[in-house]
Amino acid sequence: MRGDENDTENLVSYLKAKCSEFNVCAEEAVLLELLVASDGDAEKALRCLGIEEDCSVFLASRKEIFSKQGEKSIDIPSRKNSYQDLPLKQDLVDKPGINGTNARTIGEFTLKPSSKEVIAEEDFPIHKYEAYFSSKFSNEVKQQVNIKRFFEPDQQSESPNSVKKKPRFEKGKTFHIYTPDEIPDILPCSFHLNFLDSELAENLLNSLLQESHEWKRSKFVLFDREVESPHFTCFYADSQRILTRYDYVYNGKVLDSPVPYNEYMKQARVLVEQLVNQEIDKRQRLPYQSKLKWLAEASICNKYVGGSESVGFHSDQLTYIGPQPIIASASLGCEREFRLKNMTDSGKDLPLFSIHLPHNSLIIMHARCQDEWKHSLVPASGASSLTPHPISGQIRINLTYRHYLDKFSPAQIPKCKCASTMILRPVFGNSKRGRYFWTCNNVYLDGNGCGQFKWADFNEIDLCKVEHLK
Repeated sequence: MRGDENDTENLVSYLKAKCSEFNVCAEEAVLLELLVASDGDAEKALRCLGIEEDCSVFLASRKEIFSKQGEKSIDIPSRKNSYQDLPLKQDLVDKPGINGTNARTIGEFTLKPSSKEVIAEEDFPIHKYEAYFSSKFSNEVKQQVNIKRFFEPDQQSESPNSVKKKPRFEKGKTFHIYTPDEIPDILPCSFHLNFLDSELAENLLNSLLQESHEWKRSKFVLFDREVESPHFTCFYADSQRILTRYDYVYNGKVLDSPVPYNEYMKQARVLVEQLVNQEIDKRQRLPYQSKLKWLAEASICNKYVGGSESVGFHSDQLTYIGPQPIIASASLGCEREFRLKNMTDSGKDLPLFSIHLPHNSLIIMHARCQDEWKHSLVPASGASSLTPHPISGQIRINLTYRHYLDKFSPAQIPKCKCASTMILRPVFGNSKRGRYFWTCNNVYLDGNGCGQFKWADFNEIDLCKVEHLK
């Protein structure tokens, strides 16, 4: 749409009138920003607010005015500057609304209780609006990327005719990712938004928030000091062969008996397995990758309360899942930043990759990810830098689904001199890259262990053959 500066004001006034008609309150600055992001398209801006409205009558009246005045370029502020000027709020609060009721505020949005009929969950993806209007995103690149998520909530796959541009990487910089199609080819991951039905995602989140009161913090020895993990964790399983074993060891300690999947976890498992196996079929299988159908029959669940709870760079232990595994990590609740860095010599010039994980998203770490990359959950700089989720607030629930292989059951795993099952790890770097080794698990108990080390030989993987380092 085209016009003069007064027409910009008329468009904003029109949006305000429609918002009032549909009981949706939004500040003028936000309406202007939506108009900018919509390239002046009033209908598109209204759809972002959950309002389906035919603007043809309004557009026709404007066209008549233009024909009399002559067309002039519309004076809409540039995207680069408009984001910096918006007075954005940083949290989600309840404040008094009309007739003493509460109205929910997201950024500068205020949603009246009476608007619930108009703004259904599928029409108004709350977590994406929160992320979009949160000031934790920087001024230029992040905001424009997030607009893409704002207008394209379902990006499970790319169009077959689309051409994926090769991104430019800068050493020492962080490459931020908000949508699935921004995952670069070099990253052995796939990213999926809204992978569960919204109702199932909320039920799963609520159930795990309730169960998480029983979860514990892991303890282990680091540099001769006992330390506690900065988050709560619990081991879940949906397989009798796992539920009936009591000798799974992690960080040198025997895990508590696995907790059976609840009803919603079982429903989610079906969808996760379907999605993961579809993604596996799209990729070439690696030499040591399991040829079996991938099963989400075990899950280590974590709870992160607030921005200070995080986890540093690490690769997941391969002990029970074998070499070149696939791990599916589901995020529920508060959005957090998940980073990966390449650990190989050839990847030293690559940036850190930061994937922003909103509620109801899934990242699949494919084969090679644990062998060549380390990942972390970044601490937030402060409480105001996190956008609270409507259900969980600043709590993030994370389910890391793993396929526990029979050939790597506790009975098959070699034991070290102190009679403890050993840990399987990959070698990072180029000199021994592609090799794996077994090492003593008790180093996490006393900081030393017995020091035994063995190279793993997977040429006879079914026997889990092990050879001593020569």
